Amino acid sequence: MSQAISSESAEDVAAVIGEAMKHVAKEKIIPSTNCGMAPMRRDIAVAKLKVLGDGAALARKRWG
Repeated sequence: MSQAISSESAEDVAAVIGEAMKHVAKEKIIPSTNCGMAPMRRDIAVAKLKVLGDGAALARKRWG
């Protein structure tokens, strides 16, 4: 799946997680979608979930 389908990038997701870490202990942060995915086309929903996972992995790599 291409990231072009999703409006977010893994870098965007990691940046949001990094911002959250300024206010919340990283052990308490659970990355998730911020919207309902039921009305989306399946390929878009799958791409968004892939970017979410990739962004969380990037954040773990950066900040443990």
